[in-house]
Amino acid sequence: YAVTINAGEHIRGTANMMSAPAGATVELTPKPVDGYVWGGYTTTPEVTWINDHTFVMPAEAVSVTPLLDKTTYTITTVSATGYEISTKAAAYAGEKVTITETKDPAYESFSITSGDENLEWVTATRFIMPAHDVTLTAHAQLKAIRLATITAPECVSIDFSDNEYPWAPITEDVMAE
Repeated sequence: YAVTINAGEHIRGTANMMSAPAGATVELTPKPVDGYVWGGYTTTPEVTWINDHTFVMPAEAVSVTPLLDKTTYTITTVSATGYEISTKAAAYAGEKVTITETKDPAYESFSITSGDENLEWVTATRFIMPAHDVTLTAHAQLKAIRLATITAPECVSIDFSDNEYPWAPITEDVMAE
């Protein structure tokens, strides 16, 4: 009897025999394209399955359709001091993924890297998920602190009074250099 494998847009399959006598063991091998995984089979007529990929041939022709599921890939985010990033934990290959960011105003020069030169960025916070796991790392730089210059008179009096004893002020004269 004939064994027919119906190919789909994203999956193909093979059988260890294209015709078999009733009672023979037929082994199937699914071949999904990147971004998809095997998700089972449907058969016409119903068959007796020995395991996930092997069935017993009935006394009639069998039509087999391999099913598939989309593969999800993991997204790991690593935040930096002053720059938190987050996104969904997983996505399908080809899916557009948006990154949420929280920036501390004391930091500047914000950026996100992935270590994947081929990662396709749509914007600075949106990319297209490849057919593999991705780690996103945030980078930020502390803003430079600008010190003010204060011009003081030649001599200034500084009050070191103790708030507990305001009646006993202590003062010190300091000479500017």
